[in-house]
Amino acid sequence: MDVENRLAALKKALTHSDPITAVRKLCRDDGPEAQQVVVYAFSAIVETGSAGLSILFDRFDDDAELNKVGAALEAIGATRSQADFQTLHQAYCQTLAEEGQDQFDAAAVAAELGESQGIDRRAAEHAEEMERQLEAFCREHLEKIAAG
Repeated sequence: MDVENRLAALKKALTHSDPITAVRKLCRDDGPEAQQVVVYAFSAIVETGSAGLSILFDRFDDDAELNKVGAALEAIGATRSQADFQTLHQAYCQTLAEEGQDQFDAAAVAAELGESQGIDRRAAEHAEEMERQLEAFCREHLEKIAAG
């Protein structure tokens, strides 16, 4: 699909009853930066909505992917979600290093350490913020998303 047709499809997707899902379907997993923001932010929304932010450390299996999630949250302006994600990320890395846990156990332990306690109880707030901010990002960066 060329850029012009992709842009038209994205504009139509934004009129859908679930615009961020419709936009996500038009983005390649390995697309350019703006599409990567959509891909990783959308994944964060889906996972967080089902089990809280800490599930992201269970679902994404390396630091490069976790960094992409953090960068996507920053790019869309989901400041509260990103701050809580960073708090969990620090606890997760600390747990991996100090406790010798595997990634799955470290994700569960990290969610209950110090400042991380209670973050997952705000899953609905996080998902709502990310959805709102991702939709705004898509509307603002439509041409960059279409460029891929």
